[in-house]
Amino acid sequence: MHIPESVFRSEAFPAPATPVFVAEIACIMCTAVVGTAIDTRWPPVLTVLIEFDGSHALQRVELERLRCPQCGGNTAATEVTPRLLRRDRADWRLDQPRVGRPPKWLAALRAAARPSDLTA
Repeated sequence: MHIPESVFRSEAFPAPATPVFVAEIACIMCTAVVGTAIDTRWPPVLTVLIEFDGSHALQRVELERLRCPQCGGNTAATEVTPRLLRRDRADWRLDQPRVGRPPKWLAALRAAARPSDLTA
């Protein structure tokens, strides 16, 4: 399971690296996928942060009110995966190439791959 992109923009997890549980929530009666729930502990106690299926917004929902939008049935987690939510994204445009002499093993490898022009 992947962490929804809207979680990275959420302020519910302020730390740069937070262990979270990502759970797929489905209806017990009709087996329709309701959405993806994210919380710092599993099982959650009162509320859960959920991204409903087909939406890109996170909502905090009370567990008692979490129902299937199609049939109104109760929901349960079908798959729970522990993940590490990391917010520090690398900007590869700022990572400049290294300046200086290459290592000896790399220079020897490049010299061996170069065609020799001294055989004339």
